[in-house]
Amino acid sequence: MERLTLCSKVLYDRDILQKQKKIIELKEIVDGPKILFDNIDDYQNQKNKIFLDLEKEIKNYFNDFNDIYGMDFWALSFDQQTGIAKAIIFSLLKLTKNKNLKWAEYVAWNIVTGVEGFINGILKVKSIETIIRCFTPQDFGVIIFESIQYQLDQSYLDNITIFKCKICEKINDLDECSDCESN
Repeated sequence: MERLTLCSKVLYDRDILQKQKKIIELKEIVDGPKILFDNIDDYQNQKNKIFLDLEKEIKNYFNDFNDIYGMDFWALSFDQQTGIAKAIIFSLLKLTKNKNLKWAEYVAWNIVTGVEGFINGILKVKSIETIIRCFTPQDFGVIIFESIQYQLDQSYLDNITIFKCKICEKINDLDECSDCESN
């Protein structure tokens, strides 16, 4: 009986360790990497650079009305989905210095899903013909990019930034250390 208990404990402990490892792995994907920037201006400049590149890439998927007509059946075509996701992944990896591919993929596909939901919401209110009368394909590219940029800014990018205080050299989430700021 004692050996059975010992054997069960060993198997149980291994299972617990595997589950803890998986939880840590999933937490890293959801939380994302922590990226050290020199200051808030450095972060904003790097973020603006990736947004310019991302905007150009996104607009490439909305060049003519053929890129929009399919939205009546699916929000984004397969090529648009994968192309937009790849562009977001590339931009995030560039900003994070290739820190966490799984996080970049997680964020990119969440954003693509959000964009598809946004498009489906528009299509519930107006027909594709009405949308085409109101917007050029280029307008639609701008709308999609703005949605992506908003989601990145509001939900993901500020969570990955860390800064080093120039006075005490402590690492923190804010550009200025709260300990040194009060002095």
